[in-house]
Amino acid sequence: MRHALGLRFLSSLLFAAALVTSVPAAAQDASVIVLGLTSIEGDDEYARNLTGAIRNQASRVPGWQVSDREVTLAQMSLAHGCGDVPDVECLRQIAATLNAQRLLYGTVRRQAGDFHLTLSLFDAETGHIDRTVEQTLSSRRTDIDDLREPARTVVTQLSGPVTGALRIASNAPGATVSVDGEVAGTTDGEGGFSMPAIAVGEHAIEVSAPGRDPWTGTVTIARDTEMTLDAELAESTGGGQHQDGGDGPSINWAGIALIAAGALAFGGTIYSWARLEAINSDPQYRAYTESFRMTYDPMRGGNPPSTYLTNCSAAAGGDTLGGRADAGAASSVADLCSEGDTLEVLQYVFLGVAVAAAGTGAIFLATGVGESGGSEDEAPSVTVLPSFSPEGGRITARVRF
Repeated sequence: MRHALGLRFLSSLLFAAALVTSVPAAAQDASVIVLGLTSIEGDDEYARNLTGAIRNQASRVPGWQVSDREVTLAQMSLAHGCGDVPDVECLRQIAATLNAQRLLYGTVRRQAGDFHLTLSLFDAETGHIDRTVEQTLSSRRTDIDDLREPARTVVTQLSGPVTGALRIASNAPGATVSVDGEVAGTTDGEGGFSMPAIAVGEHAIEVSAPGRDPWTGTVTIARDTEMTLDAELAESTGGGQHQDGGDGPSINWAGIALIAAGALAFGGTIYSWARLEAINSDPQYRAYTESFRMTYDPMRGGNPPSTYLTNCSAAAGGDTLGGRADAGAASSVADLCSEGDTLEVLQYVFLGVAVAAAGTGAIFLATGVGESGGSEDEAPSVTVLPSFSPEGGRITARVRF
């Protein structure tokens, strides 16, 4: 009897120990809920199938504890009084109600005969939308089995590490490129090398080739941004490495150049504002505009035009406004309107570049990124290339150390 009691007590201890050791591993898993997708055009069955495929793939992500609870984004938005597109505060409330640390949510709409999926990952702990991905899906693949592969693609994109991109341009074809002490590859026949996905943060870069001094430097990778480094390897003289510094005082050329570029862009913004104000105050422009109103505004005794017309479109068409203006005035006003339209766009482009360049320059100065010693080598330079599209914008920074 004592032996039986002893074995039972030992078994209880082992079971308790197993429970204790399993707690830390479980505690590391983030609770995730996949909200049912919202179909803009009412393709509810397709949305349910796609939601199921996404939930299945999300359950395979290491570190995620995905709930089987089926609740839709539309239901939770209605319950919390959110709009059609829930904001961060609304998402935080939904996550608290569902006791979830992460929310996967999105919409699906028809687009050119296919389906377009927009899927986002919300982190309730940080209060930020971590990432959003978009995917076009064939309308011929509507069954849940057909949707497993596209679901795997979008879930992988959302759950993967936050990355940027790195491109290296060098004068040494076949050179070895190392990142943080690990060989990452070799440059191509033109001395180029690219890493489409590299973890966000600071990395030590080394480029080495036989017969040349190794080039070393550091680069800070930002999320969804491509950084380009120019690595010029000097002919080997036995003097050691070519680094991104010298023997003189440290000068942050990159930060200075970015702030200078921001100042120039802001100057362009100020010029655009001043010129637009000058156009609006131009006597000939004001006189033509007043004549336009007298001619076409019923409130001033005029006759409304048969089609939509503005003072600028009237001037562009050479409208003399029933004799109130001559052809020369119409031509001059048309030129002013054309210039004004251009400046309307440029003022926002200049302002966006100014904020991006100056902000990045301030970060460089504060963190020391881009510092260079006073050597006889060519001074570092920074090129900021903004690009804009209807879907958003992107900034590519090219840094030369």
